[in-house]
Amino acid sequence: MSRSCAAFRRVTAARIVRQGRGWSKRISPVSELQHNDMRTPALSCHPSQGTACMSRLRTLPVAVATIALFAANASAQAGLTSNGAAVSLSAVKATSLTVAVNSGATQSLTSIADNATNDFPSAVNITTSWDINPSAASVTLVGYFSSASAALSNGSFNIPTSSMKGRVTTAGAPGAPASYTAFTQGMVGTVGTASASLTLFSETITGANKKSSRTIDLELQLDLTGQTTTPGTYTGTLNLRAVTQ
Repeated sequence: MSRSCAAFRRVTAARIVRQGRGWSKRISPVSELQHNDMRTPALSCHPSQGTACMSRLRTLPVAVATIALFAANASAQAGLTSNGAAVSLSAVKATSLTVAVNSGATQSLTSIADNATNDFPSAVNITTSWDINPSAASVTLVGYFSSASAALSNGSFNIPTSSMKGRVTTAGAPGAPASYTAFTQGMVGTVGTASASLTLFSETITGANKKSSRTIDLELQLDLTGQTTTPGTYTGTLNLRAVTQ
């Protein structure tokens, strides 16, 4: 007898025994078909495996059908897209315009002479930096005093801004006074004091220099030509501010 026939007979005998014990449900046909070849494990139950094995065999077709259903549903849902959702983004970069005195922030004349020009001993080194929108036409640095009648004062006697002069010795500074010029100019926009200001440079802004800086040397002079002052200590403050226009 061939091995295939022997396997078939064992399955048949097992079915007869189960029927004899009152088991009325048949084994799935799948298990019978696979007994034709001993190289493939048979889907059958030995009598010693009991009802648990029979239960697993009975549910096998249901499991196969369920897997097939899930596969069909997954195939039907391929390419399904959701509704669209949006995220609003915002980023801000602030403009900047700063002025810094690098050196020469304190200027002193130990002895002033009447009816003469008195040069302050060192230049004021100033850096103006900006990062602005190129829609601004220019950046202008202004030096000014708070009052045209009193650039310097000793409490009882005032020296007007017409006697205070400045010049920029840095080459290439646009709009800068190359020779000593009195602080008697007007305001630039909202910056400065009427008849007590002096433009130190005015640079046109383009896309190429919208973020840049300029450093200048400002020399100061107290011109007392034709004037006589009273003795005392004179003090005053020169203000520096940049403005865009």
